[in-house]
Amino acid sequence: MCLYANGQLQQVEATDFWREQGCRIAMTDENGELYIQKYPKYKDIPKYKFALGCLHSREWKDRMTGLARQACSFGADGILYDQLGMTRPLLCYGSGHGHPVPANGHESERPSFLREIRRETSRLNDSFALMTEGIHDSILDSISCFHGCETGCFQARLSWEEDFTKGADNWTRAFVHDADSRFKHDPGENTVFPELFRYAFPEISSTVRVPSPLVDRTMVNWTILYGLRHDIELRYADDRRYALDGIVPPPGEGYPRVSSPPDVTRMNNIDRKEAYAYLRAANAFQKRHSKFLCEGMFADVDGMELVAPPCVMAKRYRSAAGESCVIA
Repeated sequence: MCLYANGQLQQVEATDFWREQGCRIAMTDENGELYIQKYPKYKDIPKYKFALGCLHSREWKDRMTGLARQACSFGADGILYDQLGMTRPLLCYGSGHGHPVPANGHESERPSFLREIRRETSRLNDSFALMTEGIHDSILDSISCFHGCETGCFQARLSWEEDFTKGADNWTRAFVHDADSRFKHDPGENTVFPELFRYAFPEISSTVRVPSPLVDRTMVNWTILYGLRHDIELRYADDRRYALDGIVPPPGEGYPRVSSPPDVTRMNNIDRKEAYAYLRAANAFQKRHSKFLCEGMFADVDGMELVAPPCVMAKRYRSAAGESCVIA
């Protein structure tokens, strides 16, 4: 179990921390304006308004390190600091943050910020995982696993499964992230495919992105095929009720308020206990063959030829010792 925190956002005027410290350590541009991000979490209320905490600031470092300590004390296996692997360089003109004015808040300070948290979590629990969303090469030495918000790791939706069973060519099965945070199939010129991501960066450990408390059998298999890590998200109260008791909100209640709900139809049509049991079994399979599927090098179809019906996919892996395996 990995707990969630945002590594840079603080909700404006919403907490005592904001009023007492956060407003002073928020990043500002050359005009003294806050860098603001807005997210529509629910359909029936205004968008939440967030300011960016400056990574140079001692107060922000202490706040984030404190959340990691809290996660350790709860017995969690790790903590995910959202967004820190994705934010572009931004100049901060705020004073009193511990940096010259201006300074880049997501350049040299980003890796040192995460290294400091890593040192503290390693002191408490050397197997505690530190994660972030996206991939940034400057933080490879502190991040255990990336949360799959990069091309090649998005959730496979029903359209993928339909193409999969029809034997569509690998290179045209693709998923892109659209503006309202949903996933859609796009067979056009903007398609991406996991083979490129895994072949180019075989040493990167990353989850898939499944914003749902349920992952079905096909997605579990797809995740193992590409040497990725499984992912389910418990974000809302309805997610918790589903995970614990199998309760799916009736029409007109619960998820309809949420801007980006999970696939409720799938949650109703798939046996929850069977799905969870399959995920556990598949994860155990991945661990048993970890020298290939977790620690090996993804070789795609190099050195092999697949003679099988078009609905069968297969990939090759090489271990550190030079052994090979093929998973279909």
